[in-house]
Amino acid sequence: MSKTIKNMYVSFDDISAEARIWIYQADRSLSTHEVVAIEDSGRTFGETWEAHGKTLHASVKVFHGQFLVIAVDEQINMTTGCSIDSSVAFVRKIASEYELDLFDRTKIAFMVNNEVHLTPMNNIKSQVQDGKITKDTSTFNNLLIDKKSLEEQWLIPAENTWLAKYF
Repeated sequence: MSKTIKNMYVSFDDISAEARIWIYQADRSLSTHEVVAIEDSGRTFGETWEAHGKTLHASVKVFHGQFLVIAVDEQINMTTGCSIDSSVAFVRKIASEYELDLFDRTKIAFMVNNEVHLTPMNNIKSQVQDGKITKDTSTFNNLLIDKKSLEEQWLIPAENTWLAKYF
């Protein structure tokens, strides 16, 4: 007999390293209050997130006060187009509620002095020429697909990204 798990939300620390992730970068830094509220909403979303009637083993967490990350362990139940659509609807609701843009992919995030800085793509070349971005500048790679990659390859030197062409 298979075991039924009613609540499929888990803390981000406990979700599998193979969990599929989606990273949404906010256009501004979030307050501590906003982070707590968004993570609470994420817990509520995660507790009810389903794919064709099957609950998903999921987690939602805000990192660095700027990145909303949704994770789902597809080794338990796979996501579907409709379930992914519902996660995007959740993100759109958060964006609207907190007046955020979580879908702008034209800004690159860097970590400088323990703070996230966003730079429009069209300013990258001049920022490199001015020495504001160097080959060692920590750069967020938001195109990762699993939790393990997030832990190991999310923040990397600019020279190890597509930005290498500028050095």
